[in-house]
Amino acid sequence: GSVQVRSGQAVASGEVLGLVGMSGQAEFPHVHLTVRFNNVAVDPFVGPAPIAACGAARTPLWSAAAQAKLGYVRSGLLNAGFAAAAPESPAILLGQYQDPALPRDAANLVFWVEAFGVNTGDRSRLTVTAPNGRAIANQTTEPSTQHWASRMVYTGLRRTTPQWEAGVYKGVYVLERMINGAWTTVFTVERQVELR
Repeated sequence: GSVQVRSGQAVASGEVLGLVGMSGQAEFPHVHLTVRFNNVAVDPFVGPAPIAACGAARTPLWSAAAQAKLGYVRSGLLNAGFAAAAPESPAILLGQYQDPALPRDAANLVFWVEAFGVNTGDRSRLTVTAPNGRAIANQTTEPSTQHWASRMVYTGLRRTTPQWEAGVYKGVYVLERMINGAWTTVFTVERQVELR
């Protein structure tokens, strides 16, 4: 109900069109927008003239102030959390695996992360720590052999005692990229879950 314009209406720069939301069937709040000039779709990041090749000069339609707010994010987080079993993508899209607590008798404790823009050569490091601060799971992936628009990784362990230790468990994910011969952190994510 936030849309403030109607089909065919002319709008001015800076005018509010509506609010961005999420139906629950998406990975994050977003909006689909098409800009048309003379009934032809135009990419506002490129401009009305088609570009000859990747990296060629562009003439964006955005103002300098708008461009500053629309900085390109090459890689980042789509979703992360804890689960009692290996997560499945359809369930993630439906918003499952978001419980702030799990039962102490859960068969597994799995920390999972779904990232976007994972490049060839990137690696992921995942760590899970127990309430006492001791690392109970560590995983570093091999460098990626391909580019991933979206990639999910997870680590965890099976319960070997009657119950997990009660308290808050922490998962940390780090995406690393080789830059100038050294592993460099692209972004870090931290999530917590309480076992009770």
